[in-house]
Amino acid sequence: METVTLFKPQALKTYYKQHYDAFTTNFNKIPDYRHQLLWLPSYNVNSASNNFNFYTSDITGTFIITINGFTNNGEYIELCKQFTVANLVK
Repeated sequence: METVTLFKPQALKTYYKQHYDAFTTNFNKIPDYRHQLLWLPSYNVNSASNNFNFYTSDITGTFIITINGFTNNGEYIELCKQFTVANLVK
């Protein structure tokens, strides 16, 4: 009989999500150069009208939203959409 050592499951991670409110308005002159705007590794889609919000960075250009996952039947799904961030002058 062979003994096999298994690894321990990793603890759940908490991912940072940018949030702006009245307390952070003093930071509006600090540039934000994030390339990855949102990461939701375990987002559960329950209906056709699921919504989520995120903030763009100060980088202008075309970005891609990619959604990957599996259906309840184990089928792989992938959706990619593009959106553009324009330079807004205040």
